[in-house]
Amino acid sequence: MDVEKGYNNNPYHSFYHAVDVVMVLCYLLESCELSRYLTSMETAILFIAALCHDIGHPGKNNQFEVSCQSKLAREFSNLSVLESKSCQMTLELMDKHGLERHVYPKELKQSTVKMILATDMVCHFALLENISILRSIIHQDTRQRLCPLSPLFMPEKDPLNYFQDAFPPSHAYKAPDSTQLTGPSQLLPEERLMLCHILIHAADISNPCRPWPIFYHAAQLVCTEFFRQAEEEFHMRLIPHIGNTNPSTISVGFIDFIVYPYFQAISELCPKSAIEGQASTINVELEHIEGRAMNTFARVKRALGKYGFVDQSVNARVNSVISGIDLQSVYVDIEYVGQISIGTPPQNFSMDFDTGSSDIWVPSTKCLSTCGTHPRFDSTKSSTFELISNDTWQLQYGDGSTVIGYTAYDTVRLGQYIQPHQRIGLVSSETTQLSRDMYLDGIFGLGFPPLALTGIQRSVVEDLYLTGEIDKPIVSFYLGKAKEGGKGEILFGDTNKNHYEGELKYVPVTEKTYWQVDLNIIDVNGTNAMNGKSMPAILDTGTTLIIVPTAISDVIHAAIPGAQYNFFYGWRIPCSLADSDSKEAITFYLNGQAFPILIKDLVRARQSSSIVMPANDLCYSGIAEAQIPLIILGDTFLRSYYSVYDFGKAQIGLAKSKV
Repeated sequence: MDVEKGYNNNPYHSFYHAVDVVMVLCYLLESCELSRYLTSMETAILFIAALCHDIGHPGKNNQFEVSCQSKLAREFSNLSVLESKSCQMTLELMDKHGLERHVYPKELKQSTVKMILATDMVCHFALLENISILRSIIHQDTRQRLCPLSPLFMPEKDPLNYFQDAFPPSHAYKAPDSTQLTGPSQLLPEERLMLCHILIHAADISNPCRPWPIFYHAAQLVCTEFFRQAEEEFHMRLIPHIGNTNPSTISVGFIDFIVYPYFQAISELCPKSAIEGQASTINVELEHIEGRAMNTFARVKRALGKYGFVDQSVNARVNSVISGIDLQSVYVDIEYVGQISIGTPPQNFSMDFDTGSSDIWVPSTKCLSTCGTHPRFDSTKSSTFELISNDTWQLQYGDGSTVIGYTAYDTVRLGQYIQPHQRIGLVSSETTQLSRDMYLDGIFGLGFPPLALTGIQRSVVEDLYLTGEIDKPIVSFYLGKAKEGGKGEILFGDTNKNHYEGELKYVPVTEKTYWQVDLNIIDVNGTNAMNGKSMPAILDTGTTLIIVPTAISDVIHAAIPGAQYNFFYGWRIPCSLADSDSKEAITFYLNGQAFPILIKDLVRARQSSSIVMPANDLCYSGIAEAQIPLIILGDTFLRSYYSVYDFGKAQIGLAKSKV
């Protein structure tokens, strides 16, 4: 009864959810025959932790608590805030009811706290890696113990430290000998505890594995909590954690890249009949959402991270004469990918060619379970591979996505061009936001070297020029529109006049880090939205949107009939504008030269099919807002212009793209 009272009346994170997690644990332990690897005491503690794992949950996530620096976040130093609060309340209930009188208190409390902390989603990928280790041990391959279990937290960031004083001195206690356990394999105490961590997390994220009515109901409750949080975030001028009100859209990514891989791994611990039936239903509806535009807030956050900002407001193939790399628009003009190869013999990867960063990285075979279904570069199969160092680097984007890896040299092939001894990053770990992108394997940075984290001294373009592979140190882009086939091209060392009209207008780069230029005026129906002030602008092929300060965004959208602002979506504009014959435009003046963008080209189509949208339907705007002191001209701008990036003269050339 006291546990139930400790739960708040949240739509999803309520006492009902706690009981539900306990029931799923019962099912997993019995149906998968995993209870035989645990002592009776460990099983009891597992159920206590499951029942109490969300006690005191406020109905908002850790990110919210940390972003607004709530009392909870300050109390637990921003580490596993909600889970730490649940641990604290659980320990208080244990003391109140004298549970330590019946068992060894230190073991009881430590194990309970560790199991609750394991429900923090930051532990997900470490748990996923540990499943494969336990699977091998259970199948009597004890050599797998040579590969240690992955820690769930870094030592200096371990929330467990906050509860050490709550653990009384241990009685003379000896862990049960393995002979007390039955089954084909015996687990060490730390392995049994890790099994408990794996199971409680599985139960906590298991709703998508249930029959449809149960899952649908749970998804609606989760989304209700998300939307309530988003409303508070809006009023606090924080970017909403979830910027999309479609429950199916929210759910599919979680299913496909979190739940499905996890339960697929767990199924290898269990008899096949126990879990295969559910796992095979998890990928539902993915095909139905392929090609839809992503929400604006997620796109903005991802872009801003490349520039060190954390915003708190919120077709045509090249002819045989010229050689280049074909690009394909995916997710309806969200990103453009093209293929390169690395190593000898070549291993192929689909890359995002990004003028907003300078590193080249791909997943490696050291990325065991966190790189999704992406191909991994196998250095043992390349005769030209040379390891530079085992020292790691880390690259983090504004949406929280992170890649960690090491650096090496190998041969890189770009179309017909070959660049030997190219410095590359090989990823050993990447987070869900990147691993979930089924089209994109890695990033091919084309910014200036000072931006690089992997230690490059010259860009690939400069290296190709110095080795005589190309005649000019330039790279040029043509980005096609999805509704016209989505084809594009990146060309090294030349331009392709089949893709642009007239002559190229060149704009000088003002700072050789990003491709940054001066933006003097944004003309909206004769009004300068910049209020007479020039700003730096960055041309970035790796960013989907045009991102401007809030005041400028307001002026632009006020001139678009039917534009509406919504704190879930950001700015939306009538979908019907995309089919308009209007020549109305927003004109950007770069170093005094005019580059208009038709308003119709600001409409971000919601899906790749040829379905005609109702006249009153709204689509995402290609212009987003953020509280930043510059402007980012992403693919929404660059689809209208053939762009040339000249490393030798530090300038950018732009000409109207041919349709």
